[in-house]
Amino acid sequence: MSAYLWKLLATATGELDTTCRLAWLVDGRTRLGSKYKDAMRGYLGNVISYTWREERVDEIKKQSLAYGARLAKEAIEEVACEERFEQLVDWMEEHKDAGKWTETVGVGLGAPTIVVSSLMSFRVELDFGFGAPVMTLPWIRPGRLGSCQFTIVRNPKKDGSLFVSARLWPRLAEVIEQDSERVFRPVTAESLGFVPAPVSRL
Repeated sequence: MSAYLWKLLATATGELDTTCRLAWLVDGRTRLGSKYKDAMRGYLGNVISYTWREERVDEIKKQSLAYGARLAKEAIEEVACEERFEQLVDWMEEHKDAGKWTETVGVGLGAPTIVVSSLMSFRVELDFGFGAPVMTLPWIRPGRLGSCQFTIVRNPKKDGSLFVSARLWPRLAEVIEQDSERVFRPVTAESLGFVPAPVSRL
């Protein structure tokens, strides 16, 4: 999906910039070794690193999806290790009294960026007494849109489909709507099963 999103971003960027970026939030829970197993068992919170890769717009446009997927894989693998997360903990300890910090892409500095966050490891298995959920999405704090955000979650129906929550620039939204591949489809009451599908009377 990262490679596909990168191509959409390159198309939306057009001649407005020479480069564009994809950024990823990388879950560290599965990357920490056995020595952290007991500590993580009682920890409720994020264990996330951040990485991005910048590439020329014309290069992303002309190359295959496999090329973008390889760049994404390389970028994520660079930070998906125990050493990286140990360094982050040390850095946070040194700077914990210095106020809030955020990534440069989050405030819109540099090339146009899509931030991809996958919550695929979270499985929703609950029932509040009126049936299992038909859709789950994270709440993302609204604010100034310095970068676009795509958050990917599993469909609770476990049918292999995904829900994608997105915050977009109008130009990128237009590119997605006009894309011939039609990878993304809008969620409707009918697609969620709230409204029966229309039946022909002929």
